[in-house]
Amino acid sequence: METGLALMVGGIIVVKPWCSELDLGDPIDFGIACVNLAYPTDLGVAWVEDFRRLAVVVVKGEEDEKSRKKKKKKKKKKKKKKKKKKKKKKKKKEEEEKSGEGGGGEKKKQLYTLLCITFISFRIIGNILLIDGKSL
Repeated sequence: METGLALMVGGIIVVKPWCSELDLGDPIDFGIACVNLAYPTDLGVAWVEDFRRLAVVVVKGEEDEKSRKKKKKKKKKKKKKKKKKKKKKKKKKEEEEKSGEGGGGEKKKQLYTLLCITFISFRIIGNILLIDGKSL
């Protein structure tokens, strides 16, 4: 099912369907529309069938204290994991600096290419200057 933009209408988020008969923010008459709960989530998601077109309505459900605590715990765990990853990256950088591989390798490659370029350019200039075995 395709959905569009959402807008709060009296505690109900009405998602505009891709049709001209139902516009964004139109109040839905539940006498006409047939509401069936599709699957239970934190926000009760229901399909609204208008017999002509389909729209998606998200009904705000009341959260229990248990579900709120679970959400808070999950968020805290995610933050801790991110901090651990940062520490690992710092440790890797420190190990690379100690071994001398981090950052220095790129500079060596740049110096080597510069040396090659200068050597080749001097050879070309020397060949141009040498005409018939005599330098100009």
